[in-house]
Amino acid sequence: GGLAIITRFLTIIFVKIYQHKKNRINPEALQQNI
Repeated sequence: GGLAIITRFLTIIFVKIYQHKKNRINPEALQQNI
């Protein structure tokens, strides 16, 4: 249903924000992701 799609969407956003904050603390992680 729609709830599963919303949950997945929020999870993806949360992961991206978490990785972005983590990359700000450790800039070397950005190069590893590429």
